[in-house]
Amino acid sequence: MSNPKVRVEFGASNLGIQAADASGTFGVIAAIPAAPTSGYGTAVVIKSKKQAKTELANAANAGMLAAINQGFFSQVSEGTPLYLVFVANTATLEDMANIDNPYVTALNTLSGNKLRAIGVVRYPDNTYTPVFAKGFDVDVHKSVIKAQAQADYWIGKYKPIEFIIEGRGFQNATDANDYTTTINKNVHIVCGAENGNSGIMVLRALGKKASKPVQKNIGRVRSGSLKIAQDAVVTLGENRTVTSAETKATATLTISAVGTTGQSLYILIPSPTGAVFGGMYYWTATDDTPTKIATAIRNMITSYTGNYIAATSAAGVITIPAPAGYGATMNGYVLTVTGSIGFTKTNFSGGVNAGTTLVNAIKLDDVDPVDLDTLHDKGYITYIGNEDAPGYIFNDDVSCTDPTSDYATWSHNAVLGEAMRIAYA
Repeated sequence: MSNPKVRVEFGASNLGIQAADASGTFGVIAAIPAAPTSGYGTAVVIKSKKQAKTELANAANAGMLAAINQGFFSQVSEGTPLYLVFVANTATLEDMANIDNPYVTALNTLSGNKLRAIGVVRYPDNTYTPVFAKGFDVDVHKSVIKAQAQADYWIGKYKPIEFIIEGRGFQNATDANDYTTTINKNVHIVCGAENGNSGIMVLRALGKKASKPVQKNIGRVRSGSLKIAQDAVVTLGENRTVTSAETKATATLTISAVGTTGQSLYILIPSPTGAVFGGMYYWTATDDTPTKIATAIRNMITSYTGNYIAATSAAGVITIPAPAGYGATMNGYVLTVTGSIGFTKTNFSGGVNAGTTLVNAIKLDDVDPVDLDTLHDKGYITYIGNEDAPGYIFNDDVSCTDPTSDYATWSHNAVLGEAMRIAYA
């Protein structure tokens, strides 16, 4: 008799305790620009691209819609449930991971307490200015702490949940926080983006995990390259639009000596509107220091320009700003000063127009492999090139903890979580 060649897969929930697909039941908390059809704060389940489009009908939510359709449903078949709760995009990653907020409870209740992992993503407005620390937007690091505290709570309820955090604002691998020295064992940071959208990578990681037996690593080479569109621009971080405020051009007038009877200064200030502001300062005996003279001239300038130009003075130096709204327009304009009191002056300079700048993330193909190794060794999940076929794969499914721990990977945690659920049941 020949060998029957039976292959045994150790999948999850095969003891009749729960439905066969329960180990791939995932959720997402997402901060988005416009309210979804169901409204902010309402847990919903989406099982198809069509349902996703209906829920995220507002065009401002195109980024989140792409994350669901191009990320999650590119790796797992439609019909697979994805539980979501949407909040306003003023909410931070830290807010969404915080157990004081009801989002995870709402998702878990809707799923019948089946959730095994929750992704946390954010689509802030272009006016959002991240504060960077340890290689990322500091919000990432704050959210890890909150997520682990919440994971500990659900473990105490015998309903273990992993948290997949969007690695927003990536700066560089050298400064990145080393999570292998921490005990955030149920948290995973996903660092990367497609077409400037880092939410896609988080949802793709969830879809990849949902499509595989519980013990399999999302970075398994044998599973093949990720289903990323050929024309997608894959980067290590996401593109950011940086909004900068106007810097006014300024001129200065420095008084270097005290005046005497009959001495004066004539000041002529140009304006980009075509008007010219002129005034005469006459020395008085009470102005017996350069600082007092400067104060008197500052008051005169403010008076005759009607606060159009709000000059300031300190220690004998008068600072004359350009009017608001002209930015760099007045750079090079001449401040005219004549008279017999000792002075020095500078013309208008230093103005910068307000505007927005697109900061492009580095393409993955251009990233130094050493930096990718560094991120892996510090506990981050990224994309890497597939050496066996065209395309990209996940580098691993590492946790934010000691790599020698039983909880060092998402796949380890998933198996341990299933064991806990089965034992408790």
